[in-house]
Amino acid sequence: MKKVDMYYNPYKMITKMKINDVGVCGDPYYEKVKQFIKHEIPLQTWIEPIEHLKWKGFVNEVSSPENNDEVEVFFSGRKLDWEDLQRAVEEQSKKRSPGTKVKYTFKHKAVLDDGNLSENIEDIVKELQSERFRKLVLQRSADGELRKHYDALDKNYKLAKESDFYIVFAGLYSSGKSTLLNALIRHDILPASSDPCTSKNCRICHDGSLEATATSLVCYDKNGKVIVEKVTYYDDEECAAAFQEICPSKNEENIDKKYQDVDMMEVGVNLSHLYPDGMDENDFRIVLIDTPGMNNAQARIDGINQHAQIAMEAVSMDTRPMVILCLDANYQADEKIGEFMREIICQSEEERGGFNDRFLFLMNKSDTVNYKDGEKAENKKTSFAKYLTDVKRWGIKESDTELQKLAEKASHFVPRVFMTAGGVALAIQRRAFDFSAEERNKDKYKSSLFKIYRNFAEEVCRDEPNTDFCLAGYCDIPGYRKEELENEFIKALENQDNVKAAEIQCGLLSVECAIRDYIERYAYPIKVRKLLDTFEDILEDVSAFQNAYLRDLQKTNQEMGEKEGERKEAGEEKKDVEGKINELKKFKEKIESISIELRNINFNSAELKKTIGDVHADVEDNRYVSYIRTNPKVYIGNKSHAAVEKKIKKMSLRVEKVFDKALGDISKKLEKIQKKHGRQIDEVFGKLKHFVEELENAELFQEGEYNFANNILWKKEFAKIDMERFTSDMLESIVDGVIKKEKRRNAKKDEYIASENPFKQIAACFMSDYKTVVVYSADGYFSNETLIQGMDKYWRELTEESDVMEKSVKEIMEYSKTRVEELMKELTCELDNFYRDIREKEMRIEELGRNKGELEQEIQDIEEIRIWLDKLKKRLNF
Repeated sequence: MKKVDMYYNPYKMITKMKINDVGVCGDPYYEKVKQFIKHEIPLQTWIEPIEHLKWKGFVNEVSSPENNDEVEVFFSGRKLDWEDLQRAVEEQSKKRSPGTKVKYTFKHKAVLDDGNLSENIEDIVKELQSERFRKLVLQRSADGELRKHYDALDKNYKLAKESDFYIVFAGLYSSGKSTLLNALIRHDILPASSDPCTSKNCRICHDGSLEATATSLVCYDKNGKVIVEKVTYYDDEECAAAFQEICPSKNEENIDKKYQDVDMMEVGVNLSHLYPDGMDENDFRIVLIDTPGMNNAQARIDGINQHAQIAMEAVSMDTRPMVILCLDANYQADEKIGEFMREIICQSEEERGGFNDRFLFLMNKSDTVNYKDGEKAENKKTSFAKYLTDVKRWGIKESDTELQKLAEKASHFVPRVFMTAGGVALAIQRRAFDFSAEERNKDKYKSSLFKIYRNFAEEVCRDEPNTDFCLAGYCDIPGYRKEELENEFIKALENQDNVKAAEIQCGLLSVECAIRDYIERYAYPIKVRKLLDTFEDILEDVSAFQNAYLRDLQKTNQEMGEKEGERKEAGEEKKDVEGKINELKKFKEKIESISIELRNINFNSAELKKTIGDVHADVEDNRYVSYIRTNPKVYIGNKSHAAVEKKIKKMSLRVEKVFDKALGDISKKLEKIQKKHGRQIDEVFGKLKHFVEELENAELFQEGEYNFANNILWKKEFAKIDMERFTSDMLESIVDGVIKKEKRRNAKKDEYIASENPFKQIAACFMSDYKTVVVYSADGYFSNETLIQGMDKYWRELTEESDVMEKSVKEIMEYSKTRVEELMKELTCELDNFYRDIREKEMRIEELGRNKGELEQEIQDIEEIRIWLDKLKKRLNF
């Protein structure tokens, strides 16, 4: 029999696991389990099988798939997580053959509970805000990090009590995001168009007072002032029309001037169906945030894609929202997805892997996928999951070193993938199956919805359903949830309820299930994690200082008994403190010299501009380019159409090779500049790292029983931050901006390539970097004017991009240098406070050393404080 001891704390995302009293993290056989635990992946993620990682699930990884077994599990944690583990085990055990069955028994040892923790937090806040604790904080330096954190305690507490739970929707244009979102909120009001919307923000808020059929709309400016009063609608078309008037989907010029100051559009709907059973809607409000499509070239301002920026900022909100990324199942790979994934990976790294489940990836329009020979939906989904963790396929350019670091981080990310058909879900909600022939003939939209539903229902509602359309089976929800949906689907088919059967298999119910499950399991832990860290930092700092003070008092008391009130080593200790203070002054003087060195590290863009100029000159000297420049019109006389086509194609291929070589030369120079810049960034942060090492080597972090490593600044800025990772993250943000601008594509390239018009095919050769059209006229000549304009635009944009690059790099470089200087100054300032506090403590001990009675009373008082603080810490560690 195997004995499994498990401890799971979702508030800090800590998992501990022993098998037969041996920790799995120290057993090579359980290397995969170790990686999940080490990277703080939520329990619900890895107890289930993970296809693309070849992880067989908890049962088959703990017990060999070839043998039967008996396993006794002792679980410490929340009842909710314990039940999830039991259900996962039961579901996985069913799939084993009779000769390899595993008998499981469960015992729930220690119970954690959101409600109990909430009570603990309330009590701890009261204790930390008490006069007794405040006095301990006020004993310390007024400008120290401890006081700053303590002063911000109330603000952080209110943030943790914030009632809104955010779900961010992001995606690419034409991925069906708006259609899917309309289906999720059960109202057809958001514009579903391939045309880009304006850059207005939109949020959809739960309003329990609204009837299921009602919606509301209100608009705010950037300062949160209402500029379009709230109106309640009882018809989706009326609400959609108002939405479209305020936020037209095609050209910003169409916006009515009275709406030009609208920054946030807030739609109110009843989202009760997204709340878990038994959860009080009054505890928090669900807020869905709709972000504009990330891959819209029209959204670029000063070289930055504003829509992509909105999505990235939403992902990194302090509230750690749930994030749903919507993609077209037919077209997955896109550079913007790579950039988005990098942001997610960095967020996951910052959160120490916690709450991995807050990201959902929707392969929408899965009902329109054309599978190749032998390809199946399962293969498609697995391939997509691998794409999401394969840095090489993201289309982002980095140095080999940076890609390797990012690849290591991405390899531990476990994406939750859902195959969905948003159009089918919306069609069902709009009751498209009831549309009459007359309605469909009059309304193209209704006709489209009817066909979408009919085509999908024909695939799944038959004696042998097409498994590639049974999308519920390809959604990453727990196995027991899938079984529940599968049983409902079978029942619907038996009852000939085709609508219900199609609704189950379109995938939306699985997404809703994932949202409810995540809210129930992690909405509260997300809210309190940062607050718990703050509590822990403050308590640890205060407790460490008081413990050190107590030990010094006890030492003094012991010495008084030996030598009648004289402290044998008092003079030496005082001298030691003064010596370290003087040593610290020398380091302060050194800061200025280091700052001068940092200021001399600069980015020089002259190399890039010179390269562009040289390459430009070489291209212009090319005889084919010169010919085009000097012959805007080429007269063809009586040559046949076919002969002219051949001449144009030959010429275009020559020019394409010239530009390909030019781009290659510029790319090589860019890579060299990036490497050089990377070394400069490393040098900046290297100064900080070296400075910290010097302070440590000078033994300035330890004085008596109190270690500076317990200080809040140290934990916040140094102990938890890997300088190399910080460097890497800064560098990534710069390189992104450079490379993505070079790879700008014309959205019509694919259309032109597929066209039978040879001149459009020629134009497509140049569309990877600029737009160009070669027009043939039947009047005896063809024109090179558009091609000439395209080449001019190419060089103009390339020069502009280099200017943007220079500006971006310089801004980041200056930020890096400034941040390093600030951190060094903050560190020495905090060390100043550290020694000031130590000196005051020494003076107090010296004063008490003259009166044994007062000294013993002080020891008793501090001992009581120590016991009290230890109890508070235990309540946090539950």
